[in-house]
Amino acid sequence: MHVTRESIDHTLQRVLVPVYAFCIASGVAAWIWQPPAFEHAVSNDWLIRVWSVFMVTGSLACFVGTLIPRGAEGDWFGEFIGLPLVGCAVAMFAAVALKVTPDQRGYIAGICLALAMSFLVWARWLRVRDDARKQRGRKPEPPTSATN
Repeated sequence: MHVTRESIDHTLQRVLVPVYAFCIASGVAAWIWQPPAFEHAVSNDWLIRVWSVFMVTGSLACFVGTLIPRGAEGDWFGEFIGLPLVGCAVAMFAAVALKVTPDQRGYIAGICLALAMSFLVWARWLRVRDDARKQRGRKPEPPTSATN
């Protein structure tokens, strides 16, 4: 079987649909049942509401974007606008989770997980940005020396 970028993109698209659906569910659930970590970390619920809105709106935009067939005009738009909101929500949740960790050893696992999730969101956004540039007739960014 010959693996092409199109086949990889199609597989990735199918995997991202449930990922974004679960992210939407986490934002809705946090709005209804506030996570104990957030309740413990902040004295009012505005941060939980902001986190929920970022997670739901960003993930919903990404979810809709993944339903558009790859190669169609504007297939990048949903993830292009949604991923920065999802990234902010991941960073907010990680910061709160790190704040409420009573044991210093727990910071290592939390920091590693937060960094991994942040880099995954960032890598996906860079890929979507390059797809957007190609569709609009602009050249994608050349890879940096770190990725060569």
